[in-house]
Amino acid sequence: MKSLKNWNFAQKYSTKKMLKSTLLLAILGLLGLFINWNKNLEVAIGISLITFALFYPIYLTEKALKKLEDEDNHSN
Repeated sequence: MKSLKNWNFAQKYSTKKMLKSTLLLAILGLLGLFINWNKNLEVAIGISLITFALFYPIYLTEKALKKLEDEDNHSN
C-alpha cells in the first residue's frame, strides 16, 4: 500500500493467482472423488492444499511487488 499504483497492481495480480489456486483445488477435489485413501490422509492432504492455496498467492504477490518496486527504483 505504498502507492495507488502498487495497490492496483497487487489487487489484479493476486486475483489472478487466487483464481489459479482455486481452479487447482477444484481439479484436485474432483480427482479425489476417484481415489479412496484413508480418511485421515485425505483430511491432511486437504488441509495442506488449502493452506498452500491460501498463502502461495500472497507470497507470489509480495515477490512481484518487490520486483515492481525494484524496477521503479532503477528507472529513477
